[in-house]
Amino acid sequence: SQSFVQLCKASSIQGSIPCVDASNSISLSPTDSDCPGGFYVDDGTREYPFLTWSAVRYHAGRSLAHTGGLFGALATPTAEYTSWACVHSPQCTGAPATADFACFKYSHVRGEFHFWDWNSRLQLHDGLGLVSASWCEAA
Repeated sequence: SQSFVQLCKASSIQGSIPCVDASNSISLSPTDSDCPGGFYVDDGTREYPFLTWSAVRYHAGRSLAHTGGLFGALATPTAEYTSWACVHSPQCTGAPATADFACFKYSHVRGEFHFWDWNSRLQLHDGLGLVSASWCEAA
């Protein structure tokens, strides 16, 4: 069977979805340099140092998380990763962009989210949808 990296490199979507380098290890959260004090996410009841489906649903209900599927050769029945989730992480002040989202791929084999990269690099969704505004001065 082919590895994730081999499938990614062989797929036509390699340019739009970065492949994981074989030397990279699996991580459940962004690095400490990206998230000083550590990464954490809550599900409305508890706080976790890793992403869970309950936290994704909780944050999606507040427009602070997005989900989607991986397509092409990566979405075959034997592929470990077939979906992704990004969650807003305001405590991650070292992220590449302001108001960035930490993005994870869900491992259906392991039953856990693996940190992928930041949405500002992956461009999986439009982010917070912040609108620039200013107050008008009274005449």
